[in-house]
Amino acid sequence: MDGGVRDDEQIPDAQHLISKLAVLNGACTLGRKCEWQCPPWNHISANNCILSTCGGSPIANATLCASDDIQLPSGGINYTAIPTGTCSATKCEYQCWLGYHVSGNSCVLSECSPSSAPINTTMCASDNVWIPDGETAQVIVETNACTARKCEWYCNLGYHLSGGICILSNCTGTVPTNATMCANDNLDLPSGDVPRTLVGIGTGSCTATKCEYYCPLGYWNSGPTTCSLAVCTGTVPTNATMCTNDNVSLPNGNEIRTVVGNGSGSCTTTAKCEYYCPLGYYRTSATMCTLAVCTGTVPANGTLCTNDDINLPSGNVARTLVGTGSSTCTAGTYCEYYCPLGYYKNGAVCTLAVCTGTTPLRATMCANDNINLPNGNLPKIVVGNASSACTSIKCQWYCNSGWPMKSCSGCNMCCPANSTGHVYTCGACP
Repeated sequence: MDGGVRDDEQIPDAQHLISKLAVLNGACTLGRKCEWQCPPWNHISANNCILSTCGGSPIANATLCASDDIQLPSGGINYTAIPTGTCSATKCEYQCWLGYHVSGNSCVLSECSPSSAPINTTMCASDNVWIPDGETAQVIVETNACTARKCEWYCNLGYHLSGGICILSNCTGTVPTNATMCANDNLDLPSGDVPRTLVGIGTGSCTATKCEYYCPLGYWNSGPTTCSLAVCTGTVPTNATMCTNDNVSLPNGNEIRTVVGNGSGSCTTTAKCEYYCPLGYYRTSATMCTLAVCTGTVPANGTLCTNDDINLPSGNVARTLVGTGSSTCTAGTYCEYYCPLGYYKNGAVCTLAVCTGTTPLRATMCANDNINLPNGNLPKIVVGNASSACTSIKCQWYCNSGWPMKSCSGCNMCCPANSTGHVYTCGACP
């Protein structure tokens, strides 16, 4: 309409032969009659209003941007492939699906390039699917260093990135002397080469760190890179015997020699370099075993019980007089003495046993009856008229020939032969 008048009304004479003219919506002009404006979203083709649509074929592996095929402002717009997530105000756009990219005017599957795995690597999880535009180039990262980017390969455990490739990780530096590597510490190094370290004595000193070494049993870490043989130090104890194997496999480094007690039973299992005093010696200090001896005065006339002065088990022992005869000796007790045959125990001494009393007159002692009295002193006694009357009892006498024995209560003696009618009484012979 021109000035509120329709274009097919009030046509001036000079324009009564004007042809109908299609114009775009909203493009009517002033002064000219016979213009028809197209409805919205139409375009003009051969002076006709044609609904505008997208040209070409829908694009595969893509999704049409929202409302991009309606209300096209003009004709002649073809379907266009665009990267994922880049829809604009332009109509007829197809955004590629996730994992596809634009190639020409198509959406093609995005793939890592090259697709083969680099040596000693593993692809990061799902990194070959849903690859966005611009992330198809192959990238190698360190172990456990995957990012949100696609097409990443990480170095396998035990390898590390060097010069764009994954190479084997190794323990570096000097191998500690006499040391043992902690279990599997040269395998699967997580993040490159690791320097060797000496961490302590025994496997208990190993940690989760790789390339660690420990000093084995019998050695100790005498320096940052050295395990030295552990030995017993100090003076070798006098007269002592080392506990069995106490100079081998020392668990905690050097240890000082020490006497722990008497006999092998005093050895412990918790320490090394221990010594004990052997039989016949006793501990007098940490470095000395002293010969055990019998002490005190030797009993006069006494005889030592057999071997009672050797191998004393627990130190010095005082001498004791235990009785008369070797039968009074006690097994397991040391430094005991007994009174030998012919002596008897008289307090702490042995006294010679003798025949006591008056020596019988006109009589002869039985052979050797005054020596080796077995049970102490005995009284002298007349037992008969001839040597045949002698017995095993000591201190016996027999009457000489011609002097028959006279027996009285408590008194035996030798007297002259009887005279007729002569009566003898106890007492001295007439």
